[in-house]
Amino acid sequence: MENFHFSYIDIDKTKPIILALHGTGGDEHAFTSLLQDILPNPNVFGVRGKVSENGANRYFARFSEGQLDYEDLAFRTQELAEFLKSRPELQNREVVALGYSNGANMAANMLLTNAFPLAGAILLRPMFLPTAVENLNLTGVKIAINAGNQDPICPPDQSKQLAETFIKAGAKTSLNLLPSGHNLTQQDIQIIQQLFGS
Repeated sequence: MENFHFSYIDIDKTKPIILALHGTGGDEHAFTSLLQDILPNPNVFGVRGKVSENGANRYFARFSEGQLDYEDLAFRTQELAEFLKSRPELQNREVVALGYSNGANMAANMLLTNAFPLAGAILLRPMFLPTAVENLNLTGVKIAINAGNQDPICPPDQSKQLAETFIKAGAKTSLNLLPSGHNLTQQDIQIIQQLFGS
């Protein structure tokens, strides 16, 4: 199995590693500069999605905008999780995901399926995924969901449904409804800074 392209910066071993998962068209470096600008000495493990959609990197396929290929999502989630489990950089370390759009959906699905142990996640513009395993237990996991109240791609109702799933599973979940569309805003950056900087 071909490995993923990834980028790794580990500066402070007392801090968690941020698993950075890009949106459609991004790559393993998508969040690195931003995190370095807003956080003191962040540890960042960025991974590039393997699926190509008209030349744009994604973590899993979709049939059209808003219509996800759940079979491919299941396969790609396990594939990515196995890769992450094999990386010595992540062994015995607390890992927290930061995902945007397609990357947020991948991070959410790893949580919903217990594919890879995450201590927490910041999910930027995620969709609802009907993929949660039976008796899902996320007690102790901290999850922040940032939804745009005018987002045409990931309507805020979907983010609310996802938040409800996490809450039912015992995760400490916050839902932030922001006055934006699918694009990221300064408020997103402030929330990332508050949560990762604390």
